[in-house]
Amino acid sequence: HTSAVQVLGLDVELILQRMGTLWKARRFVLLCTAVGLALSIGAAFLIPVKYEATAVLMPPDAVSTANLSGMAMLSMKASSALGSMGSSLGSSLGSLLGGQGSGQFLVAALQTEAMEDRMIGRFDLQNVYSLPTIEKTRKKLNNRTDVTEDLKSSVITIVVRDREAKRAADMANAYCEE
Repeated sequence: HTSAVQVLGLDVELILQRMGTLWKARRFVLLCTAVGLALSIGAAFLIPVKYEATAVLMPPDAVSTANLSGMAMLSMKASSALGSMGSSLGSSLGSLLGGQGSGQFLVAALQTEAMEDRMIGRFDLQNVYSLPTIEKTRKKLNNRTDVTEDLKSSVITIVVRDREAKRAADMANAYCEE
């Protein structure tokens, strides 16, 4: 029965034995490290870069209910004239009646198919995204765009993500212009 050498509560012989095992497997450890490093670098170059542009809108302080209902009525008329394309516009804008703020109206207006179609046409997004249909292009644009309103301050934030920094910034600014 031999006693193990203890230093600071650690078994020195066991540590030396494990270091010897690690030394014998040093080529395997180096190979795994090199492969992991190569895969990490490869993944870093394969992941597409996405830029994010943010625009902030401050809606008018007071939009009268009459103005909102007038806009909603126009949107409902446009909805019946435009068919399915206008129906989401009409339903989005019509739902904003009943004392809700102008910020919610603007958020809804910025998320309509009509707005998406203007953005798609303005930036030729169907070709940029290489998509066969306008519906798929709208979906991709919708996934890359966030429009939110801060309920306390009524500030509207528009965030656009794209692979090109200039296009992301131009699109965020275009939403503000529209």
